[in-house]
Amino acid sequence: MHMVSMADYIYAMLRILSRTTMSSTFLFTLLFVFTIVMLSVMRSDIKVMSDHSFDHPVFDDPVRSNYKLKSVVGTTWNVQRFTDVFPQDTSCQRNIALLVLVTSAPDHFDRRASIRSTWASRSNDDNASSWQVVFLLGKTNHQTTQLLLDDEMQRHNDMLQGNFIDSYRNLTLKVQNGFSWAAKFCQPQYLLKTDDDCFVNVNLMSNFLLNHNTITSNLYAGNKMKSLEVVRRDDSKWRVSRDDYPHEEYPPYASGTGYLLSGDVVEKVVKAARHIKPFPVEDAYMGVIAESLNLDLIDTGRFTLYNANWNTCNYRYLFVVHHILPEQQYVCQNNTIESVVKCADQKEITRWD
Repeated sequence: MHMVSMADYIYAMLRILSRTTMSSTFLFTLLFVFTIVMLSVMRSDIKVMSDHSFDHPVFDDPVRSNYKLKSVVGTTWNVQRFTDVFPQDTSCQRNIALLVLVTSAPDHFDRRASIRSTWASRSNDDNASSWQVVFLLGKTNHQTTQLLLDDEMQRHNDMLQGNFIDSYRNLTLKVQNGFSWAAKFCQPQYLLKTDDDCFVNVNLMSNFLLNHNTITSNLYAGNKMKSLEVVRRDDSKWRVSRDDYPHEEYPPYASGTGYLLSGDVVEKVVKAARHIKPFPVEDAYMGVIAESLNLDLIDTGRFTLYNANWNTCNYRYLFVVHHILPEQQYVCQNNTIESVVKCADQKEITRWD
C-alpha cells in the first residue's frame, strides 16, 4: 500500500478550508485541531490496515447469495446494486470516439497524476476531443485516503468510485461497473480497458480508429493470453474454485492490461454479464462473455505485456505498453512525440497485425 503523509492531509484540508469565507485566525485554529485529530486517526487507520486484508471475495456479503450460483450461465445478478460514490460528478461526451477506462487503486495517487500529465493530457493531441480517460476505483476503509480522493475528484472529475471494497478479487466488479456506466451515459464508439501501470498511445490509437480501422462492430482486440488454464491453488490471487467456474480452461481472452471493444460490444457485454456468473479473474471473465456472444478475439502485437525499452519508432505501432512506472510515463510520452518526426519516413501500419 502507498502510505499517505501528514503533508497530504494538510494539503487536502487547506484546499477544503480555502473554499470557506471564515477568518484566517479561525481557519488556522481549525487546521491545528484537525492535524491533532488526524494524528490519532492515522494510528487507528494503520492498525485497521494491518488487521484486515483487502483480499475479499468478489462482491462480498451484499449479494453473496447471488454470487454462489450453481451454473455458469443462468441466475441474474445486478452490478448496479453497487452505486457509485461519485455518480453525478464524472460526466462524458455521449458518442465519443474512444473512452479509456483505467483500473486504479485508491492509494495510487502517483500513477494517476503521471497519467494525467502525459498520455491523458489533451495538450499534445490534435484528436483530443475524440477521446476521454476515466479512472475506476473501489471503496477504501482508510478514512484519510478517502478524504484525499474526495479532493482529487473535485479537482479532476475523472474518477468512478464504486461502492464496493477495492481489492484484486473485486476487479471483475470494478470493470463491469465501469462498463455499465459507459453503456448508460457515454455510449462510446470504442472502449479501451487498461490499468494504471500501462502507457496508452492514445493519439495513435484514436487516429487509427477514426481513419483506418475497418472493424467497427463486434470488435474485441488485445493480446491473447498464452495460458488458458484455470488456477485452483488457494495461495494464488488468480484462484477460481470449481463452484465458481467448473471448466479446466478459459476460452480465448485478451490480457486485462489492455483490450479494445467496439461500442456495440460494450452494450452486449453489460446485458450478457447479468446472466453469467462472475468470478475474480476480470480478463478471463471477459473472455467467457465474449464466447457467449460469439466474438472472435483479434490477437494483436499492438498491445504488449512488457516494457522492453522499445525504441522510438516502435511507438508508431504500439497502442498499449504494460509495466510502466509513474516516472516512465514521461519517457514513453516523449517517445511518441519524437516518433512523429524521427520516424516520418517509415510507412504507417494501418492494420491490426
